[in-house]
Amino acid sequence: MKKAFQFLLFMFCASTAVAQTATPSDSLEIVVIFGNEETLNYWKTLLRANEVAVSEPSGARLWRIAIRSSIVIGGRTIVLEDPATIIGVIGGRADAIGLISASGNTNFTLPHLTPPYLLNSINARENGYPFLTRPITIDRNPFNINDIPFLPTAPIEVQRDLKIYLLDTGIELDNNNTPNHNLLKRHVDMTAAKDFVNNTDFPNDDHEERHGTAVAGIVTRYLSYLNNPSGKSVKITPFKVLNRNGVGTTFNIIKAIDQATKNGANLINCSFAIKKRFLPFYGNAPLQIAIDKAREKGILFITGAGNDDSNIECRPVFPASLPNDNILTVGACQYQNSEQQKASFSNYGKRSVDVFAPGFRIGTTGKENTLVRITGTSFSTPIVTGLAALLAVQMASNAPMNAPSNAPTAPTNDPIDFRLIKKIIMDNADGRLRSESVKGVINCPKALRTL
Repeated sequence: MKKAFQFLLFMFCASTAVAQTATPSDSLEIVVIFGNEETLNYWKTLLRANEVAVSEPSGARLWRIAIRSSIVIGGRTIVLEDPATIIGVIGGRADAIGLISASGNTNFTLPHLTPPYLLNSINARENGYPFLTRPITIDRNPFNINDIPFLPTAPIEVQRDLKIYLLDTGIELDNNNTPNHNLLKRHVDMTAAKDFVNNTDFPNDDHEERHGTAVAGIVTRYLSYLNNPSGKSVKITPFKVLNRNGVGTTFNIIKAIDQATKNGANLINCSFAIKKRFLPFYGNAPLQIAIDKAREKGILFITGAGNDDSNIECRPVFPASLPNDNILTVGACQYQNSEQQKASFSNYGKRSVDVFAPGFRIGTTGKENTLVRITGTSFSTPIVTGLAALLAVQMASNAPMNAPSNAPTAPTNDPIDFRLIKKIIMDNADGRLRSESVKGVINCPKALRTL
């Protein structure tokens, strides 16, 4: 194919409908990024695409195109039997993950692809009862033996402002659109909050098990160790990118990443994953490009490895499996037989999973202001986000590797040194589970002692 074919294509899904045969009246929504205006115009004309939206700084474009029975390229008529055919035809790159919509009564997804999904097993039962029915007390004392190596041992002095963004199902809000949990009110910043699913400024968590609320509660637990006499701003901003069923679109995720980048985010927690298989491709996916743009602003992504008990080097999930150096991928461990072991459900990968953190019966905030224990790599991820936050508030953005503890204070909105934070977390991990990850199990006190 000629060079005009060289663009990036990403397709996404907001439902899990059964695959059906497409008719000429059906339509796809796709996400594309082009290298230049000429290529963009060529494909827009060829596909007769309707541009729905554009997201910056990634340059991701949401297009709606009609699925036709055939398409003419270079004088050659190509029959399009299904959505997979059109993806293969219109680009050398096609990392599709399903459809968001189709017109009329026809809804379908590519049969070998699935949408973004939540990385949790929050409905797991113990002795016949949901974990959610077992309230616990949240304070600075360890909940159980799983927590001992993973909490600070002393208050943390805040030296800089910090912005933490959570891309999830939102957080539970009360009737005044403020956080419904006392533990979250102190640390959640609603001024920049956004619901990308319903296009509002109030990202209310309507997921049945309040997935995003539980994630926020874990990060808040770490922020409770901050000693902040200088009044620096350390805040969590919720972005709702997944609906009440825990499903979202890649374009909304990219929009959220772009918005967080423009807002001066420092850390982004991604307790979700996209599972897909690649068609032949070259170049980078739009999601990867959005994360690259965030990298230019010094943003570190902490993302879950997934709950399939699979090697993500063989069965990749995204963004966890992307090669971006500003991604820190987290698996879940649990305490068994007097030592930390990989949780039975957790994904793993000697080169792709950077570290493990607790992911079994983690104490946090739940539905309707309750306190619960929950399980999944969704909840290992914010533990590492919390540790990254404690490290970030103590260092300047331009601190070199092995910077002394008296490094100069970073000004407001200055980027963090994401490489140094990632290095400290990984280098101070315990050797356990090194066969299933790059560095093993995190050790919070040990990492904090390096500063």
